[in-house]
This record gives sequence, C-alpha cells and structure tokens, in this order.
Amino acid sequence: MTGQTETELIARTAARDDDALLALALKYDWLQHVVYAKFYLKRIGYDDWYQEVLWCCYQAAKTYQVGTGSFKSYYGAILSNCACSLMRYVAAKRRAPEEAPESYEDWMQDARSDRSPMAQLTIPYTILWRELLDQLNGSERAALLAYLGAMSVEEAAAHYGYSVITLKGSRTRLRKALLEVLP
Repeated sequence: MTGQTETELIARTAARDDDALLALALKYDWLQHVVYAKFYLKRIGYDDWYQEVLWCCYQAAKTYQVGTGSFKSYYGAILSNCACSLMRYVAAKRRAPEEAPESYEDWMQDARSDRSPMAQLTIPYTILWRELLDQLNGSERAALLAYLGAMSVEEAAAHYGYSVITLKGSRTRLRKALLEVLP
C-alpha cells in the first residue's frame, strides 16, 4: 500500500476495498487514539471501539468530497460524533432498569386473577395518624406528646392533670397502638 496517495485510498475505500480501508485507518491511527482518550471511553472495549473506527473511516471515505477540506478533519469530526453517541449509549444503558416495567393492563389482569388491586395500595400516613388519634384517650394523648418530645412526662402530667405513673402506663399502650396502626 505504500506509494498511494490519500485521495486514491479514499476512492478505493469508498469502493469497498478492505485493504484500502485498513491502510487508511492505519494512516490515521493516531487520531482514533486521541478521540478514545479525549472522551474517556473506558467502558467500551477496545475491540468494539476499533470496529467503530473502521466503520467511521468507511463512512468518512464514502461521504468525503475532495476539495471541501482536509480528510483528516472530516474523519476526526465523524469519529468524535461517533464517540459522543457511544457515550450516550453507555450512559443510557446504565440508567435503564434491569427489567421492563409492567404495563397497567398486565397488572390489572394479574389483579383480577390472583391478587387484589386494593392489596397493592398503601394508606397515606395522614389517615393512619388520624385513626390513631381517634383511638387514643386523654392520658394516651398526653403520653404521645411526651413520647414525641413536645414536653417531658412530668410537664405533661402537670399540664393535663395525670400522675406520672398513669402516663408511663399510657405510653406502653401507646407503643402497642403505634405498632398496630403503622406498617
């Protein structure tokens, strides 16, 4: 392949000559190393990258028009665009979920057959708290304020008129009620 001009190599590569493609890719081998390092394509294997380099070289030779600029800059632009696309592909592949999401129709079909759709729904915490507060008596509400740290047990006992021992017993019942109501 020695003695051939760049224009001849480009023309032969565009005509699908494998030897000319390899010679042209080897001539600009340094360019593909620069692009590989510039875009930090470490997640892409070198063999895969080299296949992309050969494809980009073929595309550049096929679409290059003599006299419109240098082949080196044209090939470098195509190679850089290819590297950007590969980076986007790798990033999108990492962000993609492991499994495909289940469609609503499939979910409803499963719900009709073996599971209730109501079992999949969760009750908001505001409703659970309201139900819990409705179940509590006065001493348990005072114990709740002490339990949450709004006031000490002694302050709650003095403020609401209960003894400290009563509030400590109410606190035990409150814990049980919390465990029953909250998931």
